Amino acid sequence: MKRKSMKNVLIVFLVLFILIISYIGFYYIFNGRDVVMSVYNNRLWSKRREVVRGNILDRDGKYLTESVVESGVNKLKYNGGKAFAHVLGYMDPVYGLTGLQNTYDLELMGERRGGIFSTFSKKENLNKGYDIKTTLNEKLQRRAFALMGKNRGAIIMMNPKSGEIYSMVSAPSYDPNYLQDNWKIISTDKNSPLINRAVSGMYPPASTFKIITAVAALEHIEGVEDYKVDDTGVLKYNGIDILTNYDSKPHGKIDIEEAFKISSNVYFGDLGLKLGNKKLKSTAERFHFNRNTPCDGIVIDNSSFPEVDYQEIGTLAQSAIGQSSILATPMEMLLTANVIANKGIMMRPFLVAEVIENNQVVKSFDSVKVERIISTKNAKLVKEYMKKTVEDGTGRAANILGLNVYGKTGTAEHENTPERPPHSWFVGFAGNEEPSISFVVLIEEGGVGGGRAATIARELVEYADKLGLIE
Repeated sequence: MKRKSMKNVLIVFLVLFILIISYIGFYYIFNGRDVVMSVYNNRLWSKRREVVRGNILDRDGKYLTESVVESGVNKLKYNGGKAFAHVLGYMDPVYGLTGLQNTYDLELMGERRGGIFSTFSKKENLNKGYDIKTTLNEKLQRRAFALMGKNRGAIIMMNPKSGEIYSMVSAPSYDPNYLQDNWKIISTDKNSPLINRAVSGMYPPASTFKIITAVAALEHIEGVEDYKVDDTGVLKYNGIDILTNYDSKPHGKIDIEEAFKISSNVYFGDLGLKLGNKKLKSTAERFHFNRNTPCDGIVIDNSSFPEVDYQEIGTLAQSAIGQSSILATPMEMLLTANVIANKGIMMRPFLVAEVIENNQVVKSFDSVKVERIISTKNAKLVKEYMKKTVEDGTGRAANILGLNVYGKTGTAEHENTPERPPHSWFVGFAGNEEPSISFVVLIEEGGVGGGRAATIARELVEYADKLGLIE
C-alpha cells in the first residue's frame, strides 16, 4: 500500500514537472523576445553600453543619429533634433526606447534578428552595431517641421506607389539630446509632445472621409454618377435635426463630382442616409478602419468607425462627412489617398530601406503590396474628383502650375466643444504624368482645410519637386 502511494505521488510530481517545463517552453517561444527586449532587462542595457550603437541615416546617407565615444563612454547624438524626434525615437536607460530606436534595437546593437536563442549571436565586429538607412529625406523632413511652426499637428509625405515614407513630422516636439534634463517638463506638458500625432493622434477626419463615402456610393448606389441633390445648404431629417454645409451656403442641383469638389455636406449626408451604416462601415474597414495597418518601422494606431443603429439617422449623415464618432490618424487618411493614387491598391508603408555593416548592405527592404482595396475604375473616378477639387474647388490653395495635384480638404469640428476652432486637414498626391508623392497635413485648430493645411501641402510638394522626389 505504501509503495502504491509513493508511486502515485511520484507520478503526480512527474506530471507537474512536465507541465511546468512545457509552460516555460511555451512562454519563451511566444513571449521570449518581449522578455529579452524588456526595458527592465539589465543584461541588455549592459550590452547597449558596451557596443558603439549603429547610426541611423537618411535615404542619401546623411547621419540623423551618430554614435560617438566621449571620455571612454559611448554616447548617442541625435543630429536630427526636434524635427526627427518622433520618427527616430530615443534610447534611454531610464525612459526606455521609442520609434526606430525601439523597432530596430537589435540591429543597432549589432544583432541579427532571429529567434530567442540567437538574440546575443556573434558577428564580425562585436563592438559596433549595424547602421540603418531610412527612406526619409533629411531636407524635406526639416522643411516640414519648420512649416509646422508653433502649430500642433502632423505631416507625412510618402511615395504612394512604393510605400516609402519621405517625411513624418509631429508637433509639438522635444529634443532627445536633452531627454533626461527636460523629462519632467516634457512628460507633463499639456500639449503632449511625446505623442507621435502622425500615427497615434486621433481626429475626426471630416471631409477627407468623403473619399471613402464616394467609393461606397460608387459601389453600392446604382447610377450615382448621375444622381443629383438640390443642395439648399441644409439637410433635414427626423423632422427635427439638420445637417448644414460648413458655411450654410446653398449650391443648387449638384452631382457627386461637383459635391466632392465643393465639399457639400448636404449631398454627402444624403448619400450616407442612402448607404446606411453597414455599407459605409464595411467600406471604411476595407480601408483599414477598425483593424491593424501593417507598417515596417513604426506602429500605427487603429482608426475607428463605430457601429450605428439604423434609427440613428443623424449619426449616419454625420458619419458620411467624417464627423460623429469617427476617429482617424493622419496616416490612415494618407493611406486612403494612396489607394486612389495607386489605382485601388494599398502598399505597406515603410521607413527602413537597408541594414548596413561596414558600408555593405546586409539586408534590404522592398515594397510590399497589402491588398487591392477598390476597383481601378472607381479609383480613377475619385482621382478625377480630387483633381477638380484642387483645380477649381476647396483645395485651390494647393494648385501648382506644371504639376498635377489631387486633394481633399477637411474641416473637423469638435463634437463636444463646437465653439473651438476646427482642425484643418488636407490630404492628396501629386506628380507629372502619374502620382509619385502623397501627403497629409493636419493642423490642430487650424481653421478650414482649404487654408493653412492646403498651403503647407503646396509648399512641401514644390520643395519635394526641387529635391527630385517627384517623377
